Amino acid sequence: MSSDGTTLRHNALVYESTDEYLARAVPFLKAGIEAGEGAVVAHTKPGLAMMREALGAEAAQVTFVDVSAAYTRPARTLAAYHNVYVEQLRKTPTLRAVADVQFGPDPNEWDLWTGYEAVFNRSFGHLPAWVLCSYDANGTPDPIIEGVWQTHPEVVTDGSWNRSDHYEDPDHLLRRITPAPAPLTGLRPIPFGRGAEELREQLVRELAADKISEAQSLDLLLAAIYGLPKKNNPGLILLHFLFLIESFLIGQQRVRRFFIIPGKPGAVEIIFLVLCALLDGDRELVEENG
Repeated sequence: MSSDGTTLRHNALVYESTDEYLARAVPFLKAGIEAGEGAVVAHTKPGLAMMREALGAEAAQVTFVDVSAAYTRPARTLAAYHNVYVEQLRKTPTLRAVADVQFGPDPNEWDLWTGYEAVFNRSFGHLPAWVLCSYDANGTPDPIIEGVWQTHPEVVTDGSWNRSDHYEDPDHLLRRITPAPAPLTGLRPIPFGRGAEELREQLVRELAADKISEAQSLDLLLAAIYGLPKKNNPGLILLHFLFLIESFLIGQQRVRRFFIIPGKPGAVEIIFLVLCALLDGDRELVEENG
């Protein structure tokens, strides 16, 4: 079986041993290289070394990406993979990728990564890519394995490619696993006042009420004000400020969020994505050279 070369093909491999992983991943990539397709391997550092050795001379034609610390937040991981794939597709008309999926020990986060795999089908659906997500069965919890069958249209079973009987439409799955929003308590209005200066003074008082240190408050306010060149609009300052607060809280591990953007984003979603890219744009997928 092969990709049609115009749209995403998103498959999964759950392997029991290193030998099984190599037996599937190496021929998969070599077949693509022979057909003139790009090749990407995403794995931990030991996994990359293993794949380099197994690929032999063809390793020179493969992009190796270290994902040791990549799986922190789904939105960030999606953006990072998109950067890698788009860069590869500038060089070749299509690509094949083998990505070893990582996950954390916290069961409360496992649904987030099932959601990530579901969103992958929508986010990358337009790319001419054949992506094989690999999961090590040893130590992978059953809920994550169950999510693998639900989020990949095709899976490797009994040594061959087969359609997953448990595959679920991404939109339906995301609605099912997304918890109801918790009620927001303690909200209070922040009036714009008569201009940007008055708004800044009000923000300082609000930060102090939430026990944010004076130094951190100053950093956030300066970034909000001077991060928008030649703009002194209170609304823009407040919007930028709110995204800085969100980034700060996540950096302090005080909140964890998973954002689902509609298939056809509107102006608000586009602004959100642009600001997230500016505030959170450090790539966590690091291409291995040599």
